[in-house]
Amino acid sequence: MSLSVTAQRAPGAADSRRPSPIMREAAAGTPQPRRRPAQLAAAGPLQCPPARRPRCRGDGAVLPAWAALPAEVGGGRLGMAAALPAEVGGGRLGMAAALPAEVGGGRVGMAAAAKVEAAAAAAEERVRVWAAAQVASGRRVALVTSGGTQVPLETRAVRFLENFSSGRRGAVSAECLVSAGYGVCFLHRARSVFPWARVLPPPGPALLDAFRLTPGPPPGVAADPDALPALLPALRAYREAADAGALLSLEFTDLNEYLALLRATARALAPFGSGVMFYLAAAVSDFYIPASEMPEHKIQSSEGALQITMKMVPKMLSPLVKEWAPEAFVISFKLETDPLILIDKSRQALEKYRHQVVVANILESRRTSVIIVTKDSQTPLSLSEEEIAQGVEIEEKIVSYLQGQHTLFMEKKI
Repeated sequence: MSLSVTAQRAPGAADSRRPSPIMREAAAGTPQPRRRPAQLAAAGPLQCPPARRPRCRGDGAVLPAWAALPAEVGGGRLGMAAALPAEVGGGRLGMAAALPAEVGGGRVGMAAAAKVEAAAAAAEERVRVWAAAQVASGRRVALVTSGGTQVPLETRAVRFLENFSSGRRGAVSAECLVSAGYGVCFLHRARSVFPWARVLPPPGPALLDAFRLTPGPPPGVAADPDALPALLPALRAYREAADAGALLSLEFTDLNEYLALLRATARALAPFGSGVMFYLAAAVSDFYIPASEMPEHKIQSSEGALQITMKMVPKMLSPLVKEWAPEAFVISFKLETDPLILIDKSRQALEKYRHQVVVANILESRRTSVIIVTKDSQTPLSLSEEEIAQGVEIEEKIVSYLQGQHTLFMEKKI
């Protein structure tokens, strides 16, 4: 038999997940007030304000006024996660009203969305303070997104739709950007590849065999230099980045967390204008099931074949470029399996979203060649056989080229 994925409610029961007043207003197409990003002072170093944190009250968080876009939730207020606007058809839809969130395996709903909101609000202030310190020390700032997002199929989620991505490209690119003098905010999928930690073997015998016990007292553990030849330079590079504060790490798992954190970090970085690079390497889900259409409990296999209808996820590139960080240098990635459509698809994205660069690549050759596409040019980058043998990585060439493009962008030459 076929099973349609629909949410079941008792007759006459109120829908606690119905859109808030601001969501209904947004869905009706009423323009929302936009808050212009603060401009950097023309002279003098940036001063880092003290970090502010949400004040806890019971199980919820009372967010500061800057948390933005409030929506009533019971007796409290929900901000950012409740109102990540994106065009859907002819109207506008707040993301928290549309996209389910799964936090720590707990029940999805407004309480979970409030937790996502509180985490995003705290991250926004943390990134704001960190970025000010980076700019004050003479660094440019880059946000690197990395890894894939997860979409639950049930409210009490047991099954998920995954966008698989190891996160390798984002992690290697983050390393290269730090080496190039950027401060990097690394927004990554939990347990995906992390900068410099990628030299370690995956969990298993190879990892355990790379370490040995040292005699005591007390006994200790040491790495085997023969088993981990790249560990020492990786640790040294990581330590230098960490000590300089040049790497800030933020984690997401599901789609809602990613979208809320992307918006939060974009708002935090917007005041720093053209000195900010957005390097959007994450593999973001294209489809999701609205919370109102999701079954609460585990889908039972005993009921037969499963049919699922999923909605399109609104593209976040448009509000990022137009509203959240309109002065930033924005890079997206386009992966295809058909080389005949790759350039056309990349140019269509540039025309639609009005950002600066698309890094275009074919699935089979993505580790050794890409094409950098702008509105005026297409530049192929590739590794020679000699470079491959030497361990050169394509991300080194990508970052080197994009650093030059970023400089031209800041000088208003492109």
